Amino acid sequence: MQDCKFYKSKINIENGTFETKRMSVNPGTKSKYTGYRLINLPLKDSPGHVTEYVHRAVFQEATGFLIPKGFQIHHRDNDKDHNSIHNLCLCTAKFNNREAAKTRDYKKIYESRKKNGFKQKVTATSGDFEQTFPSLCQCGKELGICVSRISSILRNTLPYHKAYSKTTKKKYTFVRA
Repeated sequence: MQDCKFYKSKINIENGTFETKRMSVNPGTKSKYTGYRLINLPLKDSPGHVTEYVHRAVFQEATGFLIPKGFQIHHRDNDKDHNSIHNLCLCTAKFNNREAAKTRDYKKIYESRKKNGFKQKVTATSGDFEQTFPSLCQCGKELGICVSRISSILRNTLPYHKAYSKTTKKKYTFVRA
């Protein structure tokens, strides 16, 4: 364990864990939304705490500099729990997305879309209003809601399950039709 440069804690960069007040070996807690580990650390030069992704905090402590804007930390073995400095590297978002795409099973996604239709039908509901749209894009256009927000609600990756439309002044829930 060595002293941290940015936090009032100690760090083991070899296994990617911190020593905090409550735990001598703290790997962080897993986020149910992203799958990455989060940790709450006290800041060295100011009062208060910051919640940080463990892999980002480990990289910053090991290298001694803050991660530049626009860059990400990539797990070389694609294991979000393996936060050793030897498994982490600084990269661009483009590179990180390309590496993540290598492990996806596109055949399974293609077969599912071929079976169900490439355009996903969506039903939007708000109070007494219910309408089925032939695609996410058309739903987003007509209701004035961002397509990625509708998609995230359908995939259940957000802590909320409704989206507000500024054009119709209503909250909508969405289900696949």
